[in-house]
Amino acid sequence: MKYNEFADTEADMGALSPLKVFFRRSSNAEGRGNLTALPLLWVRLVGYGYACARFTAEHGDVGIRPQPFPAAELIAAAEDDPVRKAATGIAARFDAVLNDASDLDQRPGGPPP
Repeated sequence: MKYNEFADTEADMGALSPLKVFFRRSSNAEGRGNLTALPLLWVRLVGYGYACARFTAEHGDVGIRPQPFPAAELIAAAEDDPVRKAATGIAARFDAVLNDASDLDQRPGGPPP
């Protein structure tokens, strides 16, 4: 499902209203106008998006069509030179973390408690 398809559904948009406060506060932090101006938050959001994209790609039909997710390109949009320079390495770490988690799930008895 793409955003325009989601927007056309009968989704409970009221349930999303707490996010308005989050994004308003984030976008106004330090007088800046967007989330890329907050590099640590931006990298975390991109990482979460990447994990979701990978999940949909690996687990088939979850109601959302898998889409390419250019994590390194998105990270490089951060308004922080060290983060921009490390974008490819940070994106690779996303894979390493997700691969480690996947390895834990494959162990006999499942992941540790």
